[in-house]
Amino acid sequence: MFDYMNSIVHTEQNLHNDEKFVLFLFSQGVSSFGDAFQFIAATSLIVNITGSGFSAAFGLICSPILSILFSALAGYISDNKKDKTLLVLIDLIRGLIVLIFIYKHTISEIYSLIIVLSILDIFYNPPKRKFTTRILKNSQLMKGNSLLTGLTGGVYIVAPILAGILINNYGTDIAFFINSISFFISAFCIIIIKCKINKHDVTSKIKMSFKNTTDSLFEGIAYCLNTYTLRKTIFIGTVICFATTSVNIAFYPFAFNTLKVSNKIWGIMMSIFYGANLLAMPISLVGCFKIKTYYKIIIPLSLMGISVIWFSYGSTSEISLILFLQLLEGTILSYLSIILLSQIQIKSKNDFLGRIVGINDFINNLGKVLGIGCTYTLLRMTSSYAVFLLCAIITSAYAVYTFMSTKIHRLEEL
Repeated sequence: MFDYMNSIVHTEQNLHNDEKFVLFLFSQGVSSFGDAFQFIAATSLIVNITGSGFSAAFGLICSPILSILFSALAGYISDNKKDKTLLVLIDLIRGLIVLIFIYKHTISEIYSLIIVLSILDIFYNPPKRKFTTRILKNSQLMKGNSLLTGLTGGVYIVAPILAGILINNYGTDIAFFINSISFFISAFCIIIIKCKINKHDVTSKIKMSFKNTTDSLFEGIAYCLNTYTLRKTIFIGTVICFATTSVNIAFYPFAFNTLKVSNKIWGIMMSIFYGANLLAMPISLVGCFKIKTYYKIIIPLSLMGISVIWFSYGSTSEISLILFLQLLEGTILSYLSIILLSQIQIKSKNDFLGRIVGINDFINNLGKVLGIGCTYTLLRMTSSYAVFLLCAIITSAYAVYTFMSTKIHRLEEL
């Protein structure tokens, strides 16, 4: 697998000899493989216990709420602690916690473990994004993020289907064991990555206190508000988070209660949706456009495309057509994610990057919580299709607004 990883990176100029990035790519690929097993296994457990597709969406519901509580703190810690140490520590903790799934099969215990893992994911994201900027140059970030996303897509083409087969034959315990091992391998890979210590890592070890934390966070907020591209990027991401969270939650009852899909079909659906990341990789690598091109043309067109797909959901029960729509949806959303993440990394100073990622997560997850509330209300009154329709209307309207209101001259001045 390591040779396969190296062959992928070899295709990209300036990255083919970067052993640090290859190791990091491998670590994230392995952990993504294990995460796919955990995702299918946890969903299977919850559906078998509750008999409800909506209950299986609990992880999607609790994660953004927890992120609102912890994401700003996670960004602050990332800016004041060594990102490599944080990544290794969190991977080791996650590897141990996942093993508890094997012995805890009541619904309350499963939900508790999902909550703990969600919190750890929140603290993992800022140092992960910051570590990426340490091992890559700004000019390489778009390519690096594309390769990371594409690898996740490749993993998710195979892993959910394999997980569904193994779970049907041997139960869920084996999936959780594989996930645990994947975290330990990821931690080991990051440990052996040799990279220079930034001056900031040495000079910014501030004693943590309430005052220092709040001052640091407000400093990050001020920096974000004073940077036009960051403000615009975060707001676009928030609109997308609102709509995608609503659609994702509504898709669970749509799949399990309306379409009556089996674990095997559910695994195929997730393989196609997340595997679409692999298609987004070459698209994002075709050309690194000027920033004004992304905001004026590419992002609005992508939003219009995703709204058409959501409008089409619920109008058919043909599994093959739904799978095709999922492939398109996953590709567009992944492409947008690469663009927005790269802009945040490029436009943020290194000393602020952890806090900016935390602030971005915080605001994006406010959008997710709003989406959860709207979705819950609509599902109680009507069907999943009403959620799909609402998100299609909101996204298309915002695409038109973005296209009409983008101020090119302000972007060119940045």
